[in-house]
Amino acid sequence: ADVPLEAQITLSRGEQRLTNQAPLINGRAEVAFTIPDPALWWTHDLGKSALYKLEVALQASGKALDSYCQQVGIRTIEVDQSPDPDEPGTRFFTFVLNGVKVFAKGANWIPADSFVAQVDEARYRNLLELAVEANVNTLRVWGGGIYEKDIFYRLCDELGILIWQEFMFACALYPD
Repeated sequence: ADVPLEAQITLSRGEQRLTNQAPLINGRAEVAFTIPDPALWWTHDLGKSALYKLEVALQASGKALDSYCQQVGIRTIEVDQSPDPDEPGTRFFTFVLNGVKVFAKGANWIPADSFVAQVDEARYRNLLELAVEANVNTLRVWGGGIYEKDIFYRLCDELGILIWQEFMFACALYPD
């Protein structure tokens, strides 16, 4: 007989720890957390890039089968495309992070090496820390490039850098 599977999801930061469980239904589990006074994620120029630890454990009859852990930020992000009253017929294109308009100071990110396997965490960190020193708060991952390794995105989260991720093949023919 099939044993029902359950997910235990934990969100924590410092002393704050929230845990909830939910059954897997069609391979999915859903929980909701109410976080009193959450520490928000900000770009490095607007505040701290607060991160929470998210842990998911898959269980059957109370026995752990598998687990996954990553850091996540809590924030709202939207693009303000309202009409610009100072220039009739035009619209804004402004990022709004946690209700605050962001002046995107950015650069293009292209693959850091022709041999992408050679780029390790230390090299990513060095390049991204240089971007922060240059006051870059937004990186556009170029559509003619690659989807970077997970460590690239984790370091951007940690360093407070927004990512504008283009779809790959933006500059080439799509495969069949």
